[in-house]
Amino acid sequence: MGRTSRAYILGSFAAVVMLFGVAGQAHAVDVVAESACCNFTAGPFSQAQGETSKFVNPADSSAFHNLTSTSAGPDGNALFESETITRGTTSAVNGTQYLAAGSYPFVCTLHPGMAGDLIVEATGTPVARPGLKLSVLNQKLRQVRKSGKVKIKATALSATSEATIDVKRGKKVLAKISAPKLAAGASRTIAVKLSKAGRKAMKNGKKVNVSISALIPFGKAAKANRILR
Repeated sequence: MGRTSRAYILGSFAAVVMLFGVAGQAHAVDVVAESACCNFTAGPFSQAQGETSKFVNPADSSAFHNLTSTSAGPDGNALFESETITRGTTSAVNGTQYLAAGSYPFVCTLHPGMAGDLIVEATGTPVARPGLKLSVLNQKLRQVRKSGKVKIKATALSATSEATIDVKRGKKVLAKISAPKLAAGASRTIAVKLSKAGRKAMKNGKKVNVSISALIPFGKAAKANRILR
């Protein structure tokens, strides 16, 4: 076989690969609701690790639907879920990008018996779940009372875009904030402004145990505390 013939064959093969993909590689398949209520269309529904699946409610659908995992994630909520959507709309199924290879049952929470399975293939790599490390910085109690602020530090164990941080004394909530968006490994020191009720709760005592906790969607909760004197 001549050099020109081999080049032609290799070029043709490359074009086929670009067009159709490498055989056996998983690609996210949209999960679609049937037009007549209430079922998902026949699977299988599959994706590679690290991909985010989509849920489609077709234009001729007769009902609102959602796609929700039957299992809980590390945050205590659904392992993955879409928004509840009307006909002719599409929603990302958030949480699927963190899944390892396996089979994951899901349902529409609005319609009993409407169920299916998401198959995550062994190709690809799961996205690291969002995570934070928290600490209450060392500070004088009298200065906290004077400024009305508690300094905390948040460090991203992996990229984190959404988190809610509570600052408490015992069961009393002193403040609630949204954590900043952080890239993996990045840190941020935050001067948290106490609420009016929070400042009042900090008035008494020679020492105060301040605790902080973060609720992180699709990630593990983070906690820390420090006794301020």
